[in-house]
Amino acid sequence: MNKLRINYPAVIISVLVAQAISMLWYTLFAQEWMNLNELSMDDIQANQTVMPYLVSIIGHFIMVFSLAMLFRRMRIESALDGFAVGALIGFAFALIPTTVRGFFEFQPMTLAWIDGGVNIIILAVVSLILGSWRKYKITPA
Repeated sequence: MNKLRINYPAVIISVLVAQAISMLWYTLFAQEWMNLNELSMDDIQANQTVMPYLVSIIGHFIMVFSLAMLFRRMRIESALDGFAVGALIGFAFALIPTTVRGFFEFQPMTLAWIDGGVNIIILAVVSLILGSWRKYKITPA
């Protein structure tokens, strides 16, 4: 029987894809996100450091590696299964908590959809990659 293994190149590529999706998403919604957070470009530029990018890379690595471990245990062996599970995880564990927190912080619902929506997309896409790009340990029958 072949045993699923963690595919480290797929994990690294998925982290890069997650970073690219985040960059594109927040480029598309930059002005609306800043308005909803009551920030200006001056605020952003005055506080620009490398730290948020490092935290994002490390966070995406932890997220993708955790998914790879979970998928190994669940035997996710197709792109479609990976995509479906990733989207469900994104909805349940990213969008819902972001929305609930937003209600308690009196934030507009649009902000929850911007901040939580990107995670649904990231989790669905990287899960599609992990589900389709599998690695097996071949064991004798």
